[in-house]
Amino acid sequence: MATELESAGLPPAVFYDAGIRFTVLLHHSEASATAARRLRPTEARVYGVMRVGEPVTTAKLMTQLGLSESSIQKALNRLVDRGIAVRAGGQGRVTTYERRAE
Repeated sequence: MATELESAGLPPAVFYDAGIRFTVLLHHSEASATAARRLRPTEARVYGVMRVGEPVTTAKLMTQLGLSESSIQKALNRLVDRGIAVRAGGQGRVTTYERRAE
């Protein structure tokens, strides 16, 4: 896989082994790849299912990942704080999250 990524001009994949689940992240920029390498296992799982231009809610992530609301909320807050995810809504509107565009 590494050879195919390199030949396509893409950065190397980042691998996370969370014990129960194995995740591979592919990144478009070195800055986001560097930030993602330091993610905790729950953050990596949440970040792994997020997409640019596809907002998700905490409830959707709970269903998709089988994690508690508080675990997902902590992970999302850390991703936003790192600058690799964006929060929208709030104050009477549904809060959504998505990956920050590169």
